[in-house]
Amino acid sequence: MKTAEIFAIGDELLIGRTLETNAHRLAQGLYARGMRLRQVRVIPDEAPAIRRCLEECTADLAITTGGLGATRDDCTRQTLAQWLGVTLVQHPEALARMQTYYARRNRPLNPISEQMSFVPQGAEVLLSDVGAAPGLRIDRPAGGVLFVLPGVPWEVDHLAERYLWPWLEAHGTGGHVEQRVLRTVGAPESKLAALLAPLEDRLPPDLKLAYNPSLSSLDLRLVLHTAREDWPLRQPQYEALWAELQERVGPYIYGTGDDRLEGVLGDQLATRGLRIALAESCTGGALAARLVSVAGASAWVAGGVVAYSNELKMELLDVPQELLREHGAVSEPVARAMAEGVRQRLGADLGLSTTGIAGPDGGTPTKPVGTVWMACAGAEGTMARHHLFERDRSRNIERSVVAALDLLRLYLTGVRPE
Repeated sequence: MKTAEIFAIGDELLIGRTLETNAHRLAQGLYARGMRLRQVRVIPDEAPAIRRCLEECTADLAITTGGLGATRDDCTRQTLAQWLGVTLVQHPEALARMQTYYARRNRPLNPISEQMSFVPQGAEVLLSDVGAAPGLRIDRPAGGVLFVLPGVPWEVDHLAERYLWPWLEAHGTGGHVEQRVLRTVGAPESKLAALLAPLEDRLPPDLKLAYNPSLSSLDLRLVLHTAREDWPLRQPQYEALWAELQERVGPYIYGTGDDRLEGVLGDQLATRGLRIALAESCTGGALAARLVSVAGASAWVAGGVVAYSNELKMELLDVPQELLREHGAVSEPVARAMAEGVRQRLGADLGLSTTGIAGPDGGTPTKPVGTVWMACAGAEGTMARHHLFERDRSRNIERSVVAALDLLRLYLTGVRPE
């Protein structure tokens, strides 16, 4: 399997002024095409640092991003020319593209900007339709290939699609990466790891199970690195392990690949012809916003009520005053009453509620910050759940939204994880 290295060039990256994102997207593209990325380095706009990376690189493919602008701090082109022992020459087509680029923006092409049309002699010029500076492809003196790309993210993406990815497909990477993703919710990483330990014990060295947790869910990636010609022989083994993986964590799976929890739930509601109404307190409308972010949500979202005060819980959701007095707003009885009340008031098939203490203040010894109750009500009854999150307000709101969506998933599927 061929290897790659990425060098992100820019002082602004090292001082934290600009977030480096190009390597993230390039890494995904390399990985999907069977390349093994060995390292990513962020280096300053300094000729010695750039030259040192180029000289030390032993990968089959090197990619630089940044430093192709016209100002004095952008020194990538000059450094490349010195490293190769050649001069910078003006590229006529690059100059013509730049003239058109500036003319469309009603800006003159001044002598400083024109410097971007000068490239190291012998380099292949990668012309851009979305930026002024062209990229470069260079055969490295010690072997391997160097792609030199700008630092602007959309220009990197454009040149990668036009030149880098076709070049890799034409020249081959020698490897095959089979990667599938299971998306899970409702179980911590440690619990899934315990369920999957027997499977992981049997994995061969080139087949890896990766855990990718986030605030909202946990992805499981089953990844096989193998030679392209060996994939047909390895596929039966991979398929068997993929099936076992799904069986072991089945109650927590909500989708695969790039599925979104709210999108999967929307499909289930639409298929069954069900409409849902939301009653929110601690999530303040974030739950409704998550659901209506899905295109076509009007077919299965009836509406919602943000009832932050006890008065509105009583007035808009018909929560009995005695429940609030006896149990408090953050309680199972009130969460159930909110879900049932919004379902009746909005004429929906299902009602989903949240009530809790988002923080950072407002907790008590019996109901600390992070305490959340939620409920889902429907024709088959009402199902409630309790969670104790943390002290951070924004994270508590996000976790509450995801937990409520998971509760809806469990209600719709009838799955009850242990």
